[in-house]
Amino acid sequence: MSAPESKPDPRKPPRIVVYDKTVAAQAQLETAITLWFNYGDPISIHALAAAANECFHAIGKNKGLPTIIQTWKRSLTNKQLKQANKVQNFAKHARTDPDGRVPVVTEYGDLLILDSVMCQAKLFQLWTPLMRCFYTRFALENATLLGRFVPLATREYFRKAVEVYELGDGSRVDYLKQVLPTLRAQAGESEPLLEPPP
Repeated sequence: MSAPESKPDPRKPPRIVVYDKTVAAQAQLETAITLWFNYGDPISIHALAAAANECFHAIGKNKGLPTIIQTWKRSLTNKQLKQANKVQNFAKHARTDPDGRVPVVTEYGDLLILDSVMCQAKLFQLWTPLMRCFYTRFALENATLLGRFVPLATREYFRKAVEVYELGDGSRVDYLKQVLPTLRAQAGESEPLLEPPP
């Protein structure tokens, strides 16, 4: 007697998936954001965010819209660049030092995500709802930092939204559960920016 056939998993990806740079950048960025909201593994967040950032830089540099971080890296000496890429290379090239250790500064992964979200906005004039969730939650957690980079009107819009929807308390997970469904309902899978970043 043969075993009963199992039903195929409708969510399982096909055996081969073809990516272009834009899809790869957005997929890696959204995976990094999902991990970030769920307090995921910092080196995984960093690796995904760094890969996404490099893709966005490749897409944007020929259009005069490079990422800030990759542009900054190109200004470094070889020694400085090696230090800046230490975590990324550690995650990718384990065979070069299989017994090595590396300190991971979690804020650097956050900034890689932020830089990529901003580059996405400049290149395509839209954010996905998940990207918008990241941007608003990151702004909530880092108001002082963003004060230097984000236009006052945009900061004021998000401040009012936080007050109206009482989003200031709770974890990132709670925030995502509360905000993402609303943004998806309002916008489908993407929506125009309130205003382009500077």
